[in-house]
Amino acid sequence: MRIYETCREMHSEEKRNLHEMGTKVHPQTMQDKEVSHDPKFETLELAPAVFTILSGKDRDEWLIELGCNLKWANQEFWERVRLTIDGDHGINPGQAWRERAEVWKPFLHNDQFSYTYSERFGRILGRRYGALQKVCQELQARPDTRQAVLPVFCTPLDMPNMGGIARIPCSMHYQFMIRRHQLDLMYVMRSCDFVTHFPYDIWMALELQSAVATKLGYESGRFTFFAGSLHIYAKDADPGVF
Repeated sequence: MRIYETCREMHSEEKRNLHEMGTKVHPQTMQDKEVSHDPKFETLELAPAVFTILSGKDRDEWLIELGCNLKWANQEFWERVRLTIDGDHGINPGQAWRERAEVWKPFLHNDQFSYTYSERFGRILGRRYGALQKVCQELQARPDTRQAVLPVFCTPLDMPNMGGIARIPCSMHYQFMIRRHQLDLMYVMRSCDFVTHFPYDIWMALELQSAVATKLGYESGRFTFFAGSLHIYAKDADPGVF
């Protein structure tokens, strides 16, 4: 496992790892889109990818340097976390997607997404539950807990949609642990697109870690990321890679 000081260092090294050590694979589907005959979706993949960032304090500057949409990121974070950290049930589709409509509009069906993180953080199986709020309560009551897991993937909801039937979450769960008088976060994904989503996924996770740490009165500690597949598509790779 690689250990990085900052987001910038992590991104540079993980990009190099992908281009130098990635294995070529061509998936049949990308979310709920058929891509098996589309050469743009030939893929370089690291399986798995694991690393730790010791400090994510450069995350805003890093996101801006990459040319990412910080306005969308902040609004999406508000819908995911600020609406749900105190027990709100979450929303679908929300308004944040409009700031990156070129990415998200194709996945709207009957004016809704198949899921939103806002919903998953706020409810379980359609019932208001306050999953993020429950995690914070567990950490407050038992600071040494290993059970403060915020799930995103939900087996009854998501397993029937495998095989490209509908979108299922790339994120599996977030696990929070208070150690060394700091709040650590471990973020587990099944799959992550290095160009379109990875910077935002890391930024969102670091913001979530910071929000929960602040709510509980701690400093953010280590951030550890695990992806079963970290990948880059031919359409996004450096010239000559494919």
